[in-house]
This record gives sequence, structure tokens and C-alpha cells, in this order.
Amino acid sequence: MKKHRVNKLEESVIKTLSYADVFDFPMKPSEIWKFLIGAKIQENEFYRKLKKILKKGLIRRRGKYLFLHGRAVLYSLRIQRKKESIKKLKMAKRVSGLLALIPSVRLIGISGSLSMNNSNPEDDIDLFIVSAKNTMWLTRFCVNLVLLLLSRKRKREEILAQDQICPNMFLAQDHLVIPVGKQNIFSAHEVVQLRVLVNKKKTHERFLAENKWVLKFLPNSFEPQPISSGFCFMNQLAIPMDRIFFLAQFFYMKNRITTEEIGRSFARFHPKDKSNFIRQIYRLRYETYLNFARKLSRRSISKTGSFASINTPGY
Repeated sequence: MKKHRVNKLEESVIKTLSYADVFDFPMKPSEIWKFLIGAKIQENEFYRKLKKILKKGLIRRRGKYLFLHGRAVLYSLRIQRKKESIKKLKMAKRVSGLLALIPSVRLIGISGSLSMNNSNPEDDIDLFIVSAKNTMWLTRFCVNLVLLLLSRKRKREEILAQDQICPNMFLAQDHLVIPVGKQNIFSAHEVVQLRVLVNKKKTHERFLAENKWVLKFLPNSFEPQPISSGFCFMNQLAIPMDRIFFLAQFFYMKNRITTEEIGRSFARFHPKDKSNFIRQIYRLRYETYLNFARKLSRRSISKTGSFASINTPGY
């Protein structure tokens, strides 16, 4: 009997589908290529090799979606979640259109599950916002004020906040780099998955260029473009006002701070920070399925097309 090994590209595909599987998310071939973990490859070449991986039986396919063995249920789940996400996306666009009227807003993007059309009905809407330099806390105040007037701001104590807006990350335009200590597979996906609704003065392009470290994890995800930095005299005038808004909001929040991370040019709010948990589950799922795939590669395929003496790993 001829034995096969799982090659590097096959391992990368398994890593990519294992990460997506943590979120119950089957993937299109184009999505696997874009989010392929740890393997730089031309798109057309990848599709040719993906056909071989499918023929080898290491992963499964239904319609246009691919997934790990034993996870066919994800096909209908993705369709269901996409329908729910479309509703939430319409709301997010309407609210972002109003927030874009704030002069200091430079970028508004959707993060979290909605950015991938993978929302459940009870989910809130996470927003990622970039402000002009020296205006972040003034911008945050204006954003929250608008959301409160619209009755759309998620309250801190709410566990379930269906369709409420949660602006959980603010960055100033001169503070776009994700800190070194947070440069991991989870953050890399968050950067690339960002669904941009408002993009002024090429801020999104600058955000990607400042976070080229992402390419170590997801080398096919984007091509960084050189973006020149600009100077705005108005932003210099805003420094004293922004400092006042920073101090006011900081003193209001200081006794309530738990997992939040706050500075003069950034604010990260995580009602439930699951990044470490997700990375642990991903590693366990990948290792479990990789061992399963190696068994598949060593066993002969029966005439009926099923794999002899192989049990699909449980999740």
C-alpha cells in the first residue's frame, strides 16, 4: 500500500479550515487562499493544488463551501448566518453614514463575526474607528453621543445586546500599529477581516501598511501600499480640547476598568476578550485534525470511497 504524507500546503489548508471551524465557518476556495495560514502562493496555483487536496480526501466540500470531515452541518449554518448578517449590515451602514459626518472620523469598519457575514441573531455590531491625529477622545465622545441619541449604543452591563452598536476599538491616525504583544493569529485575522464602511484619506490603506506583520501569519491577505503621512494644522489646534475630553472620560471610567486598554491615542474595549481562548481551541483543533489527516493519508480508500477504520474526530 502506498503511503502519503501531509505536505506543507495541505497543513496550511488544514490550519486555515481549523481556525475557521472554531467559528463554525465553512470557507469558499477564494477565502481559504486569502486567509491561508503560513503559505505564500499564487492564487491560480493554489486552486490547482486545492483540487488535488480535495481528491486526496483530506477535506470535504458541499456546493461552494469547504470544511473539515464531519462538519457538513456548517453548510446550512453559513447560509442562515449570512441572511442574518445582511440585516445587521444594513443597520451598521445607516449608523456609520451618520458617524461619518463627524469631521475627525477617518475610518469606520465592522469587526467581529459580522465582518465575515457570520452573525447570529442575538449578536451586537462591533465597530472599529480611527480618528484624526490628536482627536481620538473628542471623536469617541461624539461617536458615543450620536449612538446614545439613536438609542443604539450597547450598555456596559448588557450580556446580550442584539443589534446594538459596540464601538470597541478607537485608534488615532498616528497610532495604527497593533502592539507587538498582541501580534498573533487572532489579531491578524481581525486586521484583514475588517469590513470598511467609511474610509477617508486612505486611512484603511495606511492601517494595512502599518501592520505588515500580519503577512507573517496570512501572507496572501493583502499587498501593502506605500502611503505618505500628511500634516493637518487643525489637528494641532485640537490637542488641548482632546486632552480635556481624555481626562474627563478617563476619570469616569477608571473605577470600572477591567480588560479595557486605554491611552492617549487608543482605547480598546472588550466586554469579553476571547482571543486567548480562541487561539487555544484553534491549536487543539488543528493538532487533532492534522493527526486525523495523517491517518487518512496512510490508509487506502475503499471502492465505495469511504476511508477504512477511520473515525472522524469529535469536536
